[in-house]
Amino acid sequence: MTERFLDLFTDINRRYLCWGILALFIVDFGVAHNLCWLNPDNRRPTVYHPTIYYGWEYNLDSGLEIRSAIDFPDGMILYRDRIARPLKNAVISVPITIIDTFFPLNDGQKIIMSYVLHHLMNFVVMAAVWIILLYLAQQLRIPATGVLMMYIIFLFHFLQALTTSHTGVFQVAITVFSAAVVYRLSQLKQHVKDSSFHWYVALYLFFCGFFILIKQDLAPFLALFLFALYRGYWKSLLIGSLSFIAPFFIYKGMLAVSGIEWYNHEVSQYGQGIWFLRGFCELDPNSIGWGAEFFILIVQQGLTTLAQLFSKLWPSLVAFVRYFGVVPTILAASVFFIKDLRRKLNQNVKLLIVLLLMANVIQTIAAYRFKPYMFSDSFIIVALLFGMAFSWLQERYASSTIFKVLVAVWFVGALSIILYSMIHFPWVHPTDQLKRTI
Repeated sequence: MTERFLDLFTDINRRYLCWGILALFIVDFGVAHNLCWLNPDNRRPTVYHPTIYYGWEYNLDSGLEIRSAIDFPDGMILYRDRIARPLKNAVISVPITIIDTFFPLNDGQKIIMSYVLHHLMNFVVMAAVWIILLYLAQQLRIPATGVLMMYIIFLFHFLQALTTSHTGVFQVAITVFSAAVVYRLSQLKQHVKDSSFHWYVALYLFFCGFFILIKQDLAPFLALFLFALYRGYWKSLLIGSLSFIAPFFIYKGMLAVSGIEWYNHEVSQYGQGIWFLRGFCELDPNSIGWGAEFFILIVQQGLTTLAQLFSKLWPSLVAFVRYFGVVPTILAASVFFIKDLRRKLNQNVKLLIVLLLMANVIQTIAAYRFKPYMFSDSFIIVALLFGMAFSWLQERYASSTIFKVLVAVWFVGALSIILYSMIHFPWVHPTDQLKRTI
């Protein structure tokens, strides 16, 4: 089995495979788990040990996630926030329940198990991201040097997500997993009959439908939907869409049978997906009348909503560049302006890149959440295109000492800036930091 897995990679990429997982291990358990020494956040950590300054979590939802996994599924009635995305906690609850059946655990032991399993799952998911990313780079004939560098830099952006009992890592993982599914389907389309291909589409997208029960990240699937719509793959579009939403409706049916009321925290609390409708809903035609005045108010509300949106676009573009870095963003964009590189991407790949970027923007607008991690869906694009551009430069300037120095300075500088940006001053020793338990 191991040999068959390694056969997917060339000899040189097997070494990059090991380097990537080693880098993940060091960044995760060596750097991320020591965040308390950086004093990264003024909010209280939700998980901490009073004398062991390791593995502290700086996310207010961490305790909610840990508790939801321990008490699953009954905990969803008490902790309603996770009713809409229960799958990660459901998976983590299985080994806890099995062990508790044979070796009864107290509440503290269950908390520790849930905490450890959340962190192990984060590591496994990000290891899978690297494996898929490297495999896709190999299929696109992209040397792995630049891709590995981009991956390490991205891990530093993800320090808090790596060490948090949350679904943050799935913001990037779902897009990378979806890209692997798209690549696999593109291979199958060349080798199987159309009738069989539709069954593969149904199977793969049914599997992808479970991702939404982990993290409500719809950008990659919106991009795939638009791609099928543009190409006229009507039968695949219909079958794939029905298969994709099937897990969601199966889960809603299970909730109904269990007597648990459906609740979406993101929609109810933050208005995600419906925020732009709220202003219109406040307009009451019965009190205003259905005349010209009412329709003028509708136009005014529409213009207010657009102004509200446009005020966020420039800061979002700046946040995108800051998130991935000026150098990686410029090099990734340069692929479309360098003829030799542009020719390496076929029309379908170019179209999917544009559609995924567009879907990422649409999702960010719909959620009205213009935070840096919302751009994680575009990571696979920036990483692979950066890898292409970096390798192109390396082929031309590999023997140049200046080029090597510039790369080293940029790489070390980028990591240092990311780390420094997390420190809050005045610096506070972990002993004196504000704390709260789960």
